[in-house]
Amino acid sequence: MRKSENTQMALRLSNGESATLENFFEPPSGVVVQSIQRFFTASEDTVFSICGASAQGKTHLLMAACNGFRSEKCFYLSLREYADFGVHVLAGLESFDVLCFDDIDAIAGQPEWEEALFHLFNRCRERGCKWLITSAEAPSQTPFLLPDLKTRLAWGECVRLPELDEVQRINVLDIKAANIGFRLSDEVKQYIMRRAPRDLSSLSLILERLDKASLVEKRPITVPFVKSVMNW
Repeated sequence: MRKSENTQMALRLSNGESATLENFFEPPSGVVVQSIQRFFTASEDTVFSICGASAQGKTHLLMAACNGFRSEKCFYLSLREYADFGVHVLAGLESFDVLCFDDIDAIAGQPEWEEALFHLFNRCRERGCKWLITSAEAPSQTPFLLPDLKTRLAWGECVRLPELDEVQRINVLDIKAANIGFRLSDEVKQYIMRRAPRDLSSLSLILERLDKASLVEKRPITVPFVKSVMNW
């Protein structure tokens, strides 16, 4: 793997250094965080899958896993972002303790990638390396061409992220704002929720933009300020 690619992957991970399992929001009935913790500490499974719609927090969970288990050698790779680089990016990854593959379904239907992942999985299993993967659907429902790859990815537990309702999205706003270092009034939260896209990634980007603008202009985050910054 070329040095520039390693650098880009490291930067991708550094952008998620604030992600933790503790600041991931899930409904009271949610079991995702508990299941991930069990996978790392007690499970003998090689693979754990997280599925769900886009921008529901799957990447956050992978980043959180890398941040939370620093005693392990952990490697994050977005297959949607790096599929065009070719399968050579997988070389030697079995030397890690944990591999986090985001959007593994992005390479479904690509024989070279599927074959390479299949052989990497077998090498990892021999060495005790765990896989934490995300996709839109469960591995058993993902259109992989290689049956053996689909079977192996479906060996472990798979959890689906639920779509959040309005109240839960507001709770996410509170958590993300607190992580950045500020609070939002109820009026501002309601205004953002009426105007912003519904996905969690967009909400995060909006909060980061508001935080930077507030620091530059030295102004509190009010409804008029949000309206001005976001051009709403």
